[in-house]
Amino acid sequence: MENVRVLETKAFQLQYQRPERIIYAGANPRRKDFLTHCFDDVPIEDHPIPDEPRKHVVLVARYKIEGVCNKVPLKDGDVIIAADTMTSIPTVTDNQIQYVDLGKPTGPQEVFDLFVGLKNFSQGIGIPHYIVTNASCLFINQSEELLERSGVCTVSLNHQALEKLATPEGFQEYLTRSEMFYSSYPYDPPLSLTDLSAGISLPVLTRMGAIDMVFGVSKENSSFPEALRSGIHIAAIGISPKLINLFGVGVDYQLKHWDWLNAVLAKTLNQDNYVSN
Repeated sequence: MENVRVLETKAFQLQYQRPERIIYAGANPRRKDFLTHCFDDVPIEDHPIPDEPRKHVVLVARYKIEGVCNKVPLKDGDVIIAADTMTSIPTVTDNQIQYVDLGKPTGPQEVFDLFVGLKNFSQGIGIPHYIVTNASCLFINQSEELLERSGVCTVSLNHQALEKLATPEGFQEYLTRSEMFYSSYPYDPPLSLTDLSAGISLPVLTRMGAIDMVFGVSKENSSFPEALRSGIHIAAIGISPKLINLFGVGVDYQLKHWDWLNAVLAKTLNQDNYVSN
């Protein structure tokens, strides 16, 4: 990929022809479903990329793109899409707030320690919160252009719920609720805690009343459901709508009419009949 042009943000004003084939560099079925929803008339192939490096999300997404380029014979109309997400939690060192980047946990103890760390942080100098960062890359084979886009979602938690989550009993409730949430519709195949970035579930924490704000939007605000929709998209999918919009798809409309995301949002809000405006 030595001759690839990495385009600046202004490139997102451009429009490209609809792909003849999309290659998703990864194994996340929900990302592939999202691409299928947006490009229902385009063949979509998935190619898992093993041994992902523990690096910044942009570098991981690039690694996946390069992995496909090295293993799949490409044609002029091909487009490769890759994405990655990362969760960061705040800590205090020498009275300075610093962030620790976390990947997928190896077991429940790591997640419990995370909640304990957030509780300790909230008792010190800060409001308990965590940050989800996503990066997605789009490689257009015909022009050998690589477009990148990152996004950040800050989620604030309330102290009372966090105090409970940092106890064995409260954490066990989180584990039980997570297993129930991710083992039934619309999750197929089911997910486990170790499938989630840092083991943190935005939907489950919302159902438990632990979330105060998403993107700075309070849970008391009428626009909270749409902020939550965007937060779930970043955490679960991580593919930038601006990349998809380059092909004239109209992703804002697609996101509001995607059955899977609507079902997750309704389940999160305990509103089985929830319909977006």
